Amino acid sequence: MPAIYPGAVAAFTTKNDGDVIAAAHMNAVQDEIAAIENSIVGGAGFNVNGAVGITGNTFLNGTLGVAGNTSLQAAASVAGALTVGGTISERGRSVSMGTIQDIPFNAANFTAAGGMTWTLDAGDQAVNAWAQIGQLVFWSFVLNATSVGGTLGAQLQLKLPPGITISRQSIGGSGIIYEPGGLVSQLSLNATGAAFITLSKASGANFVASTNATSVFGQAILLTT
Repeated sequence: MPAIYPGAVAAFTTKNDGDVIAAAHMNAVQDEIAAIENSIVGGAGFNVNGAVGITGNTFLNGTLGVAGNTSLQAAASVAGALTVGGTISERGRSVSMGTIQDIPFNAANFTAAGGMTWTLDAGDQAVNAWAQIGQLVFWSFVLNATSVGGTLGAQLQLKLPPGITISRQSIGGSGIIYEPGGLVSQLSLNATGAAFITLSKASGANFVASTNATSVFGQAILLTT
């Protein structure tokens, strides 16, 4: 009979001294062993329906399919296809890789350089969300009908997502700025090691004073630690 692995777990009866061991008994064991070996080293693919915990280096030359949780504490090299039906967590993070995280509204997240002020109400933050893959952060924000006042300057400041530290200066991003009268400028972003990114007009001009009339939309890619 063919092996039942990987479709099910083989069941064997316990043998006792004096029992007659038939050829079929050993053949069944051999079939199961051969099926397992073929899945691991013969290229047939390795399927796991439960949790997997690996503390040493792992090298797979075929397909790996895991239906349960997998924990890797060392390097894993997969030469074939890797299919993951769930999420992947990395670098000891509690949130899985690429998961979108919304930043709760906090008026303190929105400031400006010098004596200028940037004021938002909770409803002004339509989107302020981010996701992280490796050392890259992908960030999107849609800030509607905000207010700008005080001593007018050229830089608004948007606080970084929680727990994020910039590792290298980054100017990657795009966006637009609406002020009273309509679209006024493309958005210029600058991120250094500070706790925020600066938002300015591509022209470098100062912002104009407004009450619920300045909107900022943008996306940024940050290089982080």
